[in-house]
Amino acid sequence: MHQTIPPIPIPLRNVLLAALVGALGACGSADGGSGATIADTTSVADTGPVDAIGFDTTGADTAVSDVSTPTDTTEADSIRPDSGETTETAATTALKDDDVFVVPGGIAARTQVAISDDGRVAWVERDTPGGEPRLVVWSGVGTTRAPDAFAPPHLRAPRELVLVGDRLVYVDDRYGDADLFVIDLTTGSDAAIVARHGEQAHPVTDGTDLVWEDCRFCLTGDDGGLRELFRRPLAGGAEQNLTNDNVSDRAPVFGTLADGTTALAWIAGDGTLRVSAGATDVARPTGEEVLAVSLTKGVLAWRRRPLIINPDSMMPSDVLFTRVDDGATFPATFHAERAALSDGAPRAAAGRIGWIEGTPPDPAASVIRVVDAETLADIRNLPIGGVVERLAMSPTLVAVTAPRADNDDMNDVWVLGLP
Repeated sequence: MHQTIPPIPIPLRNVLLAALVGALGACGSADGGSGATIADTTSVADTGPVDAIGFDTTGADTAVSDVSTPTDTTEADSIRPDSGETTETAATTALKDDDVFVVPGGIAARTQVAISDDGRVAWVERDTPGGEPRLVVWSGVGTTRAPDAFAPPHLRAPRELVLVGDRLVYVDDRYGDADLFVIDLTTGSDAAIVARHGEQAHPVTDGTDLVWEDCRFCLTGDDGGLRELFRRPLAGGAEQNLTNDNVSDRAPVFGTLADGTTALAWIAGDGTLRVSAGATDVARPTGEEVLAVSLTKGVLAWRRRPLIINPDSMMPSDVLFTRVDDGATFPATFHAERAALSDGAPRAAAGRIGWIEGTPPDPAASVIRVVDAETLADIRNLPIGGVVERLAMSPTLVAVTAPRADNDDMNDVWVLGLP
């Protein structure tokens, strides 16, 4: 089903919205935007235990997909409604009153957020926290342009959204294991990209290729070091196994090296940071258990897995920066804490790195931090007052999901412009 949400009237907050729309107009290429693709070679100058990249090409996915689901009567799983089917209107009719953030109106539970390089925002929305999900794309953030809502048949638990061009890629487990799906935002059709045995998750794109972590070779109940990275053209085509080693390869992310070259970074094993781009193929052991990583302008931002003192409140977890070229590592935070449900992954775009941390002595009072990757100078340091469960970032925008009193204390989408 596809429906257009009624237009959004603009309150008298023209200064804020004009600044935000101006930022959208100035949007440039983000880390992870279109650029050089990852070469299928390794560098002879590797200094770590780097596995070969680029082999085991497989045919296009022939697993069952939403194009031919036995119980579905909608042609090609188009999101257009079946005959006689009732369409719903997503509850977004006005902007909420906020002097700093742009927040969609209406009362709905909004989770999972993504931002495209050109400033569009996507999220998952339900009428109530346990209700039926729909995917929403807001192409005119802070304007009267109405968001679009998509409710593919069999949608179960959409998450890990990637918004690029006319596609919205996401993870869903409608077949049992987590698989990758894509909505064509022009036609409204929904189909499986990869629906093989085991979990396929954490999709990322540079605008040309789609990369994800894949557990098709994993042992039951344990990845056994067999979680690998796969790649395929975003527009469709054969899959390619990027890694093949005895450790789990996970959390891939596209970013840039110091010279602007697009690169792929990920975590190998518990704590080795890998970076690959053309002749560059680097392994940087951290000696830590790494939770997540991002990359921009040759700086890897990563977060330790937290030392859990109190799982309900206190999770010390610092953010550190490592330079790709020489491996030098330095802390970006000191004894930072975050709430148990808070997004722990740093995000990066256009030489900026963002993350979420708590406000001592209350880790649940989240703060959005955005700094310059080279100088660590603060670009944004704003309190939210609640637990931020998801963070997304582009060159000109930051978006988070966090509860709001004017949304019945359910999670909402907060959008903030960057200077």
